[in-house]
Amino acid sequence: MELRSNYNNRKSTRHKDHTAGFTLIEVLVTLGIVVLALGMTLNVGFDTFNRTDFSAERDAIVRLLQQARGRAIANIDAERHVFRVDISQNEYVLYAGNTASEDPDRVVIPIRDGIEVRGANPGDVEIVFYQVSGRSLGGTLLIRDETREATIEINQEGAIIW
Repeated sequence: MELRSNYNNRKSTRHKDHTAGFTLIEVLVTLGIVVLALGMTLNVGFDTFNRTDFSAERDAIVRLLQQARGRAIANIDAERHVFRVDISQNEYVLYAGNTASEDPDRVVIPIRDGIEVRGANPGDVEIVFYQVSGRSLGGTLLIRDETREATIEINQEGAIIW
């Protein structure tokens, strides 16, 4: 019995001699792994954010075009309906009639930063949808950011292809 108690005393004394904690090497390796993991996550996160931003802009343009065509087919205001990309003001304008200034119900939406929208020809782009038929003269919109581009085509039947 006495041997056991001496053994237990030595064992507990030996534990008290060591200090608890991590070595500097262990802490640095752990920090390095955490920094690498965060770096990879942020890189993927920013790319996903940029793709989402670009897709949202393309989808907004398609929705505005569909809205213009739908309003023309429904003969709202008994006028043609126009989707316009106003490059000088950096905005989209949706209106009925011959000019945007004539329509008090026009919709104006700013173009997001970093997105370029243009047509086949330089300058502003107008896509006109005629009342009742929804037909159009057609046109092409090119949407571009730093890394991606997309094309939206409107044929003479008024179909929006994206």
